[in-house]
Amino acid sequence: IIRNSSEKIKNIMDTFSQYNAPILSFSMQLIQAQNLIQALLFIDITDSKVMLEKLKQDLERTLQTKVYYKCSPTLGFMMDEFSFPLYVLPEQRSIILLEQDFSEMLKGFYKKFGTVASTFLYYLSYSGGKNMAQFLSKKLGLNGKELLVEMLKFYQTCGWGKIELIRYNPSRYKVVLRLYDSAECRALKEVVKPASHFIRGHISGLLSELFSTKMVALERKCVAKGDSYCEFQVERKR
Repeated sequence: IIRNSSEKIKNIMDTFSQYNAPILSFSMQLIQAQNLIQALLFIDITDSKVMLEKLKQDLERTLQTKVYYKCSPTLGFMMDEFSFPLYVLPEQRSIILLEQDFSEMLKGFYKKFGTVASTFLYYLSYSGGKNMAQFLSKKLGLNGKELLVEMLKFYQTCGWGKIELIRYNPSRYKVVLRLYDSAECRALKEVVKPASHFIRGHISGLLSELFSTKMVALERKCVAKGDSYCEFQVERKR
């Protein structure tokens, strides 16, 4: 963990370069409460003659902070053991699911409960959409279309898919959204019918909070039934 300083980040890069240890991956996250940056690096020491303990000591001397390291138990495979908890949004602890795991969960859910699973998925995520809208409204301090555009970035950030705002008509409570590469529908392509019930519920909750009235997202196009993208018409619930 290093204090928020661009000079020290440069020193990290210089140290690894000096020892011929290329950086494979470098990520950072700010811990606001402590005014710290946590830096996580994956490095390749195959062609480096330096011992890891020596490299660790040099980094600690340069950065004036504690450095931790782990070696891969299997050649070519490494998992992050340090970045916990995870944060995608400020102050909001996040969890990650592998796409394949998510896919098998959805398939197993439908296999167990049949078509009623779609209703469960919709209402499971509806409250989450409302909660996210409340959080981002307070954090961003924006309104209307500008706020919605920023909110929609959440779906891409979390790997659910990339959403494009096609139409925005607040006076008539109508919004059209286009979703590309949906993680949910990629898992359910064999159903040959609209399948975005989890994401549809989240969008419905989000826009219900944004418009302060009950909104519902109706899926007009879906990759699960052969379309090139999923499209939602969101309107006021009758």
